[in-house]
Amino acid sequence: MSESVQRSPLIRAGTIAALPEFRFQHPLNPRLSGRGIAEIGDEEVEVGPGDFMGFATPSSAHHLRNPFDVDLVYLMGGEHREVEVADFPRLRKRLVRDGNDLQVIAWDDLGSFWK
Repeated sequence: MSESVQRSPLIRAGTIAALPEFRFQHPLNPRLSGRGIAEIGDEEVEVGPGDFMGFATPSSAHHLRNPFDVDLVYLMGGEHREVEVADFPRLRKRLVRDGNDLQVIAWDDLGSFWK
């Protein structure tokens, strides 16, 4: 029988500052920092410093892109599972991440499991 480890929900600022920086560039939009365009369902809205977006599950499709010449720096949170699947309806693509392996598949290339 294994022991469960209880972790505190509080992480102090000094501990966070000592962590290595994690840089992530979205594979479908590598130009993410400044201001950006949030695509939420069928709506597009410009976002910038101090704005906040929160999505409970399940939610509408959402995507953040940066069509501008300045980097878009933002804080992102949420679950990080070993395997994740995300659909991008406007791009008609599905992203599948398994560990560090990332695949982007066009919807037209997706096959049916039952065929």
